[in-house]
Amino acid sequence: KVRKIGASKEVQLTFPWTPRISCLGGSDPIDKLTAWPPLAQCQKLLGVVAGEGGPEDSTSELCKKGGVLVICGAPNNACFELGDFATKACVDGHGMLPLFATAKARPGQEINPVRELCVSCIACLRLTDPGLPPETSLAIKSLVDAKFHPLVDHLGLDTQLDGRLVTGVDRVGEEEQSRLVEMAISLTERLAVKRRTVITASYGIGTNRIPLRATRVLYWRLVDALNSLMTRLRQKDSAHALAVIMVVPPEVIPEDNVPAAVRHARETNHFIDVPTMDEKTIKEYILLTLGLQEPEALPSALLDYTSALAAGSPIYLGEILSELRKEEAIKILGPEAHRTCEVVLNGATHAAERLESLKVASWVHTNMVGGSLSLLESLDPQEAAVVKMAAVFAGPFSIPDLAASA
Repeated sequence: KVRKIGASKEVQLTFPWTPRISCLGGSDPIDKLTAWPPLAQCQKLLGVVAGEGGPEDSTSELCKKGGVLVICGAPNNACFELGDFATKACVDGHGMLPLFATAKARPGQEINPVRELCVSCIACLRLTDPGLPPETSLAIKSLVDAKFHPLVDHLGLDTQLDGRLVTGVDRVGEEEQSRLVEMAISLTERLAVKRRTVITASYGIGTNRIPLRATRVLYWRLVDALNSLMTRLRQKDSAHALAVIMVVPPEVIPEDNVPAAVRHARETNHFIDVPTMDEKTIKEYILLTLGLQEPEALPSALLDYTSALAAGSPIYLGEILSELRKEEAIKILGPEAHRTCEVVLNGATHAAERLESLKVASWVHTNMVGGSLSLLESLDPQEAAVVKMAAVFAGPFSIPDLAASA
């Protein structure tokens, strides 16, 4: 069966993925940082007390009146984790119902945002109407206009016991996509006029480095429709606001025709750029991850090594520290209140030598190494040739240098 997402009587908030941040049961302490500007900006916009995760007051315009919050950055900069934090703050701190619309960039997943939005809508609508049919597809048909009924089969919501789809068409034309968006918006509006609602519309690239045109078209069509619905509800002075949280890499935002939702977020200062972490934040993140209370407990060689290797990416930092512990290159000593970290020399003369001896290339199961290999393999032959030639230069180089080495 389709995985339950959104909200239910048993669980207030269920994501379409497994959250990584600590406030949602994960192991990533990024939501506890005090020196990370994107988190501080998000907390301010949502009225969250830093370090507590609870509401400071009810004056958050985004949650009270509705609006668009854009979290923009590379996936490895933890923008999706920040989006999870924002969603939780809206649900737990302001009583909003959660909806999801995740765009995926692989073939056959173009209509996933509409699919998730419909499924999470039904999950939330069951809270007010427990009499809805148990099958998700039938529940949707009972709530939308009859003209949309043939489209429900495209979502592929019903399965047999052996896992095969009873209904479901992976690819649909642009005309049908427009009608699918219209159907999803009608369901969303049905919920939004009853309860305050937050929609997390994420754009995931994954290992497919070239976003599909069909995925981009449908995603921005849906976002524009959600922005129009949010604007209509604000104009009606509705007591039940609609907030849209967009988590997008910068390269998928159209440069020639910036969507209205993105413009609205920028005009209202609800646009959060998520760059790589600075040195101060990196150090705090490592201390939290290793459970160290004092900065002096962190070896300088370890800080220098992880900072240089991760290049400011918190996702990479977490992976590096995990691999170091797996390979027993570091160990944590002492009681919880006075923990210290030590680099295990294992025959090396000093800590830096030990860390530099690690076979980082063998960490292919990590985003840091596996993602880089995936990117290299996705390059065109000419692009790949340039990368190979560039690898021989020890320092800065120019185009003529590359031409001379060809």
